[in-house]
Amino acid sequence: MLLLRVLVGVTAGVYLGGLMLILLIGRGFDAFRSGAGGDDFLKLSLLAAAVVVLLGMLGAAIVPHRVLMRAVTALVVSALPAVALLDAEGLPALAPAAVIWLAYYGVATWRR
Repeated sequence: MLLLRVLVGVTAGVYLGGLMLILLIGRGFDAFRSGAGGDDFLKLSLLAAAVVVLLGMLGAAIVPHRVLMRAVTALVVSALPAVALLDAEGLPALAPAAVIWLAYYGVATWRR
């Protein structure tokens, strides 16, 4: 259980760092420049949603409260179709984090 918890925390932290690099160094803020299309804004919105999901994962790994874990699981499950359907930068890499989270959530709820 502790190993999964640490794995979720490390994975979420690494992905958050990578997504922050995309936002700060990459083309993450191009959608806010004049003349940017709606497609760029959609990808940026998905990137921001991924940051929220990863922050929730990290928070629930640090403080494993039942309500927080259920909320993060709902976010992860609802984010998976968006990751599968839209080819946004950095988002396909969230699938392993989602699998690790769902394994952690399954073990955590099975033990209670």
